Amino acid sequence: MGSAVTPRSAYFVLGMPDHARVGTGPEISHSEVYYDENLAVASIDSHYALAQHLATPEVLEATEWFVLTALIGDGVSPSYGDHFFTYSTDDVEWAIAGGFSRAEEMTDWLPFIFAAEDLHDHWSPGSVDHGLLPTDSRRTDAMDMARLWFAPVMSQRVFPTAS
Repeated sequence: MGSAVTPRSAYFVLGMPDHARVGTGPEISHSEVYYDENLAVASIDSHYALAQHLATPEVLEATEWFVLTALIGDGVSPSYGDHFFTYSTDDVEWAIAGGFSRAEEMTDWLPFIFAAEDLHDHWSPGSVDHGLLPTDSRRTDAMDMARLWFAPVMSQRVFPTAS
């Protein structure tokens, strides 16, 4: 494993199209993790400008923008919920991201988790390569929390000034 990473707040800008209005499709995001909330908020217009080149006008109009906040680093403690992204090795279920209140919200955070995961190889030991498996069970004594490195904190709705 690599050197330990002290837990700290991190931020991520995410555009989420209303799939009920425009059908299925990916969220809109850069794979950029910010460690300063002001920088994340200041980047919203550049995210929107990029989205203008990637999405149709209908999708862009149906997109809501958010700044997601998480605590990332080795040994974080989940403080909100009991739903986790895990992987299994040698009959051990390792929680690596979570503390989500509801299983339904987990996929909204995947772009942020993937971007943060790429910052430190040791956060997915055993070359998991994004083979995350959402569990919908309550935390149990059998789930090992020793490798937990991502805990969601909040999601804040934001509005691009360029829209």
